[in-house]
Amino acid sequence: MPEYVATLDCPHCKTSKSGMRSHTYIYTGATYRIPLSCPHCDEIVVVGADADTKFARTNWAQETIFNLDDRRCVIQRNHLHYPVVMKREVPNDVPGKIGRIYEEALDNFHRKNFETSVLLCGKVLDLATKGMDQAWKLEKRLKALATDGKITASMADWAEEIRVDRNTAIHDDEDFTKDDAEDIVIFTEAFLTYIYTLPALIASRRQAPDPN
Repeated sequence: MPEYVATLDCPHCKTSKSGMRSHTYIYTGATYRIPLSCPHCDEIVVVGADADTKFARTNWAQETIFNLDDRRCVIQRNHLHYPVVMKREVPNDVPGKIGRIYEEALDNFHRKNFETSVLLCGKVLDLATKGMDQAWKLEKRLKALATDGKITASMADWAEEIRVDRNTAIHDDEDFTKDDAEDIVIFTEAFLTYIYTLPALIASRRQAPDPN
């Protein structure tokens, strides 16, 4: 029986470029489903594959090729059928450096490095608020931004909690749970959306020509 091999990031144990193998597949009548086993955690993932006899040889480095029923097949890019992974992304219009740090926080969260994720989210908030008011340390900056109406009072309270958590992660020996880190990641995304994405969307709407 042939062996099918794919190099994938495991959504279970977070191992990067794990060499997964399978000795079977399921044909659905339109596409293929291939169950693969991660050699690091022994969990199963299921990927989709499309038969593509016209697939160019020059693209082989970009996709994983299988031979099923003597037909050349291609793993569908980013087509993971199981498990379903809800992946957060950097909101639109976030400045490059801030976006990269938030993306790193997300990556660490998915790898279960929760303390590092919290530290990076705190850095994101620090840099983002510096772009709004550089005159204060973060604690006073948050209060000033709320007083000036640049952020809501509830957002300032949330961000202050993250500031405290960040300091805890730096100075204390406290473990952060997945739920703790996820709450901080979600709020950081909402904060970035509020101060970058929404203003850009409003400005774009105002610049759009009047259809009437």
